Amino acid sequence: MPGEPSIDEALSKLQEHVEKSAFRGFDPYDLLRSKIPFDKFGRQITFVLSQANKRSPINFRPLLLIRKDVVPKGLAILLRAYCILYKVNPTMELREKAEYLYKKLINCAVNGFSGNCWGINFDYVNRHGIVPKNTPSSVVTNFVHAAIYDYYKMFLVPDALEILKGCGDFILRDLFKRNSPEGVCFSYTPIAKDCVYNANGHCAEILSRNYDLFGDMRLKKVAEDCVRFIVSRQKSDGSWNYGVDEEGREKKQVDFHQGFLIDSIMTYIKYTGDDNREYLNAVDKAAAFYLHKQFFPNGRSLWRYPKVWPVDIHNQAQGIITFCNLCSYHKAFGEFAKTIVNWTIANMQDKSGFFYYQKYRFFTNRIDYIRWGQAWMLYALAVLRKANFHNSGLAKKHARETTN
Repeated sequence: MPGEPSIDEALSKLQEHVEKSAFRGFDPYDLLRSKIPFDKFGRQITFVLSQANKRSPINFRPLLLIRKDVVPKGLAILLRAYCILYKVNPTMELREKAEYLYKKLINCAVNGFSGNCWGINFDYVNRHGIVPKNTPSSVVTNFVHAAIYDYYKMFLVPDALEILKGCGDFILRDLFKRNSPEGVCFSYTPIAKDCVYNANGHCAEILSRNYDLFGDMRLKKVAEDCVRFIVSRQKSDGSWNYGVDEEGREKKQVDFHQGFLIDSIMTYIKYTGDDNREYLNAVDKAAAFYLHKQFFPNGRSLWRYPKVWPVDIHNQAQGIITFCNLCSYHKAFGEFAKTIVNWTIANMQDKSGFFYYQKYRFFTNRIDYIRWGQAWMLYALAVLRKANFHNSGLAKKHARETTN
């Protein structure tokens, strides 16, 4: 269509930007990376300052003595992107970049637990207090597991298998597990007893991939218990809230986590072969809500339904990824993924290649965040490129050429 931005050009410029940055960058939650001891100011003041640092459209980090660095979650998402880029265009340069990211990830693993796990490599503060750096989480561990799984499938690195198995051990042995008639819900971290739906979905993904690799029926059973619990918490309109506390009170927050949960159920179905109609119906309902309630027809996302502003780059990227994944259900989802990409490139990509953090009604927060924005968008654009690659018939042509 005339006037549409070039997706390949946008991807190339972003890739160049990320590589020039050596995969390092700032993070929305990185206040406590500062050499200034903000953690001594008390929990409430530190939390307020952290939120101000996160929301400010002016990047005060150099003045606050906050340095750029790698983040394990960002490295994992980037590794997934490079595995896709290599699959579409298998060059030695892309393979070397993937190997570099893989080794970096291995070096970021957290020690002292039953299995292999990862967390955020700096202190950060939430409403409950300061979370110490390298506190392992089911969410970060799943993104790393997915990346190493992709890397193993692409390059058949034997060492990766033991690492992948160890991620499952972390889930089963180190996390708190809430049992209920509807299924099970694993905690976000080993130091909490919370019940966050998307974190539980990430646990299901790890166990499902490991079932695919090792064939252990116990893994499939626990993964299904996670999915059953998630499906039981779905609202009649297809949405999910964020989580539930021990008193049964749900936290309402509907944003990119809707895409996470759709992806988690589809990952479970893909790797276990369990296409239970109840789970498929849950995906159908969730996808309809995601499409019609969380995005405008032009590809622009809402922030947290029903709040419209700001447009967040993470929401945009997750929409591209999830709707590409939903292509197997209906090709119209893939077309909408392209609509999201076109809007995002036109409205949120800088001329130098990186993507802005958030767009408000009257101004734009243009801060360059490696984990929250650039890693997710590189992966999203790579996922779309792979979908276009297969749909165009180039994959079959490439396969013929490589076998001749």
